Amino acid sequence: LSITDYVAHKFTRKGVDYSTVINQGGIDAIKERLQGVTGFGLKRGQESKDMSYPLNVNTMLVKAMNLAASLGEEIINRELIERIK
Repeated sequence: LSITDYVAHKFTRKGVDYSTVINQGGIDAIKERLQGVTGFGLKRGQESKDMSYPLNVNTMLVKAMNLAASLGEEIINRELIERIK
């Protein structure tokens, strides 16, 4: 599943339309933040690694919702995701 589908599923289970909580820019930013690089040494190069499995997505969403609440933001967007440490 895509991150958008996963987030929609999670919020639908609680009867909430995900787009009232996070916009597509926020979802795209989560996907970008959850990309990693694995190095194999000088001669073998690097490989991209997708770290967007459910536990990481959930953790990022919780951090984003907490930050949004503390700042009084109504919706999670790209800028808010970028502020998460």
